[in-house]
Amino acid sequence: YCEAHGRDKSGFEASLPRAIEWIRSGKGGDSRTFTYGKSFEPKLMKSRFARPTAALEPAFSFPTDESPYGVFDLAGSLSEWCDVAGQAEESPRRMIYSGSYTDTEEEAFGIQSHRSLPIDSREPTIGFRVVLKRKGPR
Repeated sequence: YCEAHGRDKSGFEASLPRAIEWIRSGKGGDSRTFTYGKSFEPKLMKSRFARPTAALEPAFSFPTDESPYGVFDLAGSLSEWCDVAGQAEESPRRMIYSGSYTDTEEEAFGIQSHRSLPIDSREPTIGFRVVLKRKGPR
């Protein structure tokens, strides 16, 4: 997706976020564990604890799930693919970060929570976000 859509003439390059970018965008400049603070508050994010039935919801359904940098929906909703610096392109596995709306463990929703999956994994609880970076000098 990023390769196909990152080749336009807009002056931007599309990519998956690097793991370090994903973590920093969720933590901001402090030591928070979750995008919205230091303690687990499951009703503040898209999680199975926030609604009677676990289901995917539109973006911005939980305005409280906002990081200090204004990034929404990093906790709950979908786990997200990230690019990991130093990970060989030919590696058969990739990292996903955060928990999805079906996860049941508190730890899954932390900013630094991650797991490795085969690169060809397809699950309805895994998605991605696109980072746009300006091409060339600023």
